[in-house]
Amino acid sequence: MWTDTPEGNQLIGEISKELVSQLAPEELEMFDELFQAHFENQGTSAGDDEPLGFGGDLLVAMTPLVAIVVESVTRFISEEVIKATREESSALIAQKVKAILNPVKEKKGALPALTKEQLETVRKLVRKEALRGGMNTKKADDLALLITARMAMAD
Repeated sequence: MWTDTPEGNQLIGEISKELVSQLAPEELEMFDELFQAHFENQGTSAGDDEPLGFGGDLLVAMTPLVAIVVESVTRFISEEVIKATREESSALIAQKVKAILNPVKEKKGALPALTKEQLETVRKLVRKEALRGGMNTKKADDLALLITARMAMAD
């Protein structure tokens, strides 16, 4: 999938860093190391859902959790774009065939914005992944709000 490409990882990193700067600015100095460690350890965790901790008391690092959430959201959005593209491709093919057989100009539109239902799915996905990773409820809700608001405002 596209999220597994260098471009996908770069996008996930950029968005994650922006969100970490808002949610846990104290981690920015270590962001690159924590982000890189997350992706290096991802293949070896074999489903291990343990948050990254330091010392005797569990101190959850936000960077890997945010990266997991952003990656999940990116995968969801990629799947939605693929679905929309397939639907539009079918419609575009039909439109082109009609235009060839009966020349009528029809207006082409851009990919539609996410629906309220899709945004709610993203919000729930973000919250679930963040809580599963060990983020507290308030931070998980804040992260869900930041991501869904960002997506809702994108044109």
